[in-house]
Order: sequence, then structure tokens, then C-alpha cells
Amino acid sequence: MSYQRLQEEINSGVQFWGYEEGDRLLGIMGIQDAQDVTLIRHAYVLTKDRKRGIGG
Repeated sequence: MSYQRLQEEINSGVQFWGYEEGDRLLGIMGIQDAQDVTLIRHAYVLTKDRKRGIGG
């Protein structure tokens, strides 16, 4: 995702959360509240760290 697109997402209300182990960022989740629900807008986990429950 480009910096410009990231800024657009943040400006539209998406909050990004990261999962770290030590000094490594392994996953990112972008969520957005919409009326009475919370939408998962983005979910990324490094390929080699998948299937460990990080995105869950």
C-alpha cells in the first residue's frame, strides 16, 4: 500500500494495529467502525509467519 493510500484510509477512519514479536512487525490489521458494526478493512501477516494465529 502506498503512503498516499495509507493516509487516505486513516483519514476515512480506519485504525491500524500491529502485531510485533521482539523488534519485528509480523502483522497489521485495519479496522473501521461503521454504525453498529466494526469492519475488518485490512489484514496482513508475513507469509512465513502465517498459520500461527496472528491474524485471528
